[in-house]
Amino acid sequence: MEGCIWPPGLVFDSCDLIVQTRSKTDPGVIRATQDQKKMNVLVLAEAGCLDPRVFCTSCMIKKPVRTYHCFVCDSCVAKHDHHSVWINGCIGARNHHLFVLFLLSLTLLGVWMFYGAALFWRSHCSSVPPDAGPWALVTVSVSCSPWVLMVLLLSLYHTCWSGVTLLMQLYQYKAGLRSICALLSGELSIICKHRQGHMYQRQDHVYQRQDHVYQRQDHVYQRQDHVYQRQDHVYQRQDHVYQRQDHVYQRQGHVYQRQGHVYQRQDHVYQRQDHVYQRQDHVYQRQDHVYQRQDHVYQRQDHVYQRQGSRVSAPGSRVSAPGSRVSAARITCISARITCISARITCISARITCISARVTCISARITCISARITCISARITCISARITCISARITCISARVTCISARITCISARITCISARITCISARITCISARVTCISARVTCISASLVSEPEQRPD
Repeated sequence: MEGCIWPPGLVFDSCDLIVQTRSKTDPGVIRATQDQKKMNVLVLAEAGCLDPRVFCTSCMIKKPVRTYHCFVCDSCVAKHDHHSVWINGCIGARNHHLFVLFLLSLTLLGVWMFYGAALFWRSHCSSVPPDAGPWALVTVSVSCSPWVLMVLLLSLYHTCWSGVTLLMQLYQYKAGLRSICALLSGELSIICKHRQGHMYQRQDHVYQRQDHVYQRQDHVYQRQDHVYQRQDHVYQRQDHVYQRQDHVYQRQGHVYQRQGHVYQRQDHVYQRQDHVYQRQDHVYQRQDHVYQRQDHVYQRQDHVYQRQGSRVSAPGSRVSAPGSRVSAARITCISARITCISARITCISARITCISARVTCISARITCISARITCISARITCISARITCISARITCISARVTCISARITCISARITCISARITCISARITCISARVTCISARVTCISASLVSEPEQRPD
C-alpha cells in the first residue's frame, strides 16, 4: 500500500510476546514432592477437608486460592485464567502480564490497521457523495481494493476479540486484586485462619495421642526386656549348675576308670598266679606219674622176688641163703614202695593245695570281674548322667538363644517405637511451626484490617 506507514515493530512485538508467553515463562504450575503430597493427604484427611475446591485429586496437592487444574496441561496453575489456544498454554500468575501486553499490542495493531486502510481509501479511491447509502460505500470499497477490504475485516475481527479480551482481563485483574485484599482483610480470611488453627490443634492432639501410645508401647517393650533378662539370668544359673554336675560326673568317670584299671591289673595278677598254679599242678602230675611208674617197677620187682622166693623154698635147706637175700630185697622193695606211696601222698596233698590255690585265684578273679562289671555299670550310669546333663545344657543353650532372639526382637521393636516417636515429635514440631505461621498470618490479617479501616472511613 503506497502512501501508508505500516507498523512492523508492533507485529514483531506481538510475535515476541507470544513466544515469551509460551516458552520462556511458567504460568504458575504448582509442584510438590512425593513426601509433600503424602503429608498434604494425611493433614487434609485428618482435618476432614478433602474437598475438590481445596484438594486436587489429580495432582494430589492442596490448592491455594484461585488455583485451577487444567486438564489439557494436566497441572494445577496458580491464579488460573484460561487455557489459550493462541499460545497453546495456560494463562496464570506468572505470565498474565505478558498476555495482557500481547492483547494490548494486538489491539494497537488492529487500530493501526484501521488507520492505514482509511488513509489508503482517502488517497486511492474516488470520492463518495454525502447522500450515498451503506451499499454504495461497500461497492466503492470492493471496486477500489478487495484485498484491503479483506485485511480490514480480518483486523476488525482480531481487534474486537483482542479488545474485548483485554477489557475482561483488566477487569478481572482489578477485581482479583480487590478480592485478594478483601480476603486478606475481611472475615473470610479470619474464618479460614481459625479453621486452620483448629485443624492444627486437632493434628497436635492426634500427634500427642500417638506419642502416648508409643510411650506405652515403649514401657511394654521395656517390661518384656526385663522379663527376658531375668529369664536369661535363670538360664545362666541353670547352665552353671549343669556345668558343675558335668564336672562332678567327669570326676566320677575318671575315678571309675582308675578303679577299672586297678581291677584289670589285679585280674592280670590273678591270671599270672593261675598260670603258676597250673604249671605247679602239671609238675605235680608229672611227679605223680613218675611215682606211679616207680610203684609199678617196685610191684614188678616184688612179683619177681615172690616168684624167686617160691622157687628157692621148694628144694629145702640148700637154698636158704638165697631166700634170705630175696626176703631182704623184698623188704627193700616194700620200703621203697612205702616211700613212693608217701611221695605220692605228698604230691597229691601238693596238688590239693594247688587246686585250692587255683580255686582261691578263680574266686578272686570272679570277684575282680564282678567289681569290673560294677565299675562298668557305674561308668555307664555316669555316661548316661553326662548325656542327660549335656542334653539339659543344650536345652538351656537353646532357651538362652530363644531369649536372646526375643530380646533382639524387643530391642528392634523399641528402636521402631523410638523412630516412630521421633517421627511423631517431628510432626508435632511441623504442626507447631504451622500453627506459628497461622498465628503470624492471623496477626498480619488483623494488622492489615486495622490499617485498612481508617482508609475506608472517608469513603
